Amino acid sequence: MHTNLRIKLPPKSCTLYPSAYTPTPNNGFSLVELLVTISIAILVTAVVFFNYPKFKQNVSLRRTSDEVALTIRQAQVYGSGVRRFSRYTLFPWPPHDEEVFPSGYGVYFDITTEALRKQFVLFADAGSVPNLYEGEIFGVCGSTRSECVQKFNITTGDKISKLCSNVKSNPPGSPGNCTRTNLNIVFLRPNPTV
Repeated sequence: MHTNLRIKLPPKSCTLYPSAYTPTPNNGFSLVELLVTISIAILVTAVVFFNYPKFKQNVSLRRTSDEVALTIRQAQVYGSGVRRFSRYTLFPWPPHDEEVFPSGYGVYFDITTEALRKQFVLFADAGSVPNLYEGEIFGVCGSTRSECVQKFNITTGDKISKLCSNVKSNPPGSPGNCTRTNLNIVFLRPNPTV
């Protein structure tokens, strides 16, 4: 069985102009555009993912160094501002809160053990030896006759690895002494003379 196909052609007097035809625009992405977009997104994600541990480590170190710097600044403000220090004491009897004006305030660092590398102490220089942190009594900060004002624990993966101090006799810019196992930074209260 044959079917006849008839095509009707426009009359010869009718002319089609190309500008009269407006195709409908495509409202989507081509496959190539979609693959390029996904590839860029995967590349950016990979760069961020592989740099995240280093970024996290840098933020952690900056946070720890800021905390140390703020504690040293706090000791400086307490020392120059002649802040009163209150501690619980047993002597003279009966036990009571004792308020003293220490000769200064300081920050103490110790790296003799791994546990001590992850902490530092803000202290009031109110002990028997000037310009030296004498430690906590009974291992508790703020206990009887303790100079400890506050103990700071480094909770991140950071630790204090080296303590360096510069001696006045060293030439400017020299690295100083980096073999110390502990370090006291003390800010003495003003002693004005009239």
